[in-house]
This record gives sequence, structure tokens and C-alpha cells, in this order.
Amino acid sequence: MYNAEMLEKMVQSIRKNAIFGTFFRFFWIFGHFKKSKKTSIWTEKKRASALFSVFSKK
Repeated sequence: MYNAEMLEKMVQSIRKNAIFGTFFRFFWIFGHFKKSKKTSIWTEKKRASALFSVFSKK
């Protein structure tokens, strides 16, 4: 059985992942619609990893 602290940490991590997921989706869709400025997949990955590092620090 889980105690209260573990459940709280799980909920917080799920919330962080949900926030990161929506941000990632937004940037991914935004990058797809911005076809005029052809960003490579590498820069998109860099941006995603930068976002992930920001969220994982909190």
C-alpha cells in the first residue's frame, strides 16, 4: 500500500508530465505549421530537451 507522501509525489510528477506533454505538443504542432521557417528535427529535439530540463528541475 502507498502512504500519503508517496501518493502526493506521484500526483505531482503526473501533473508535471501533463504540463510538459501539453507544452511539447504545442511546440510540435507549432513547428509543423511554421513550414516557411524550416526548422530541422535536431533543433526541435534540442528545444524539447531544454523544456524537459526546465520542468525536471522544479
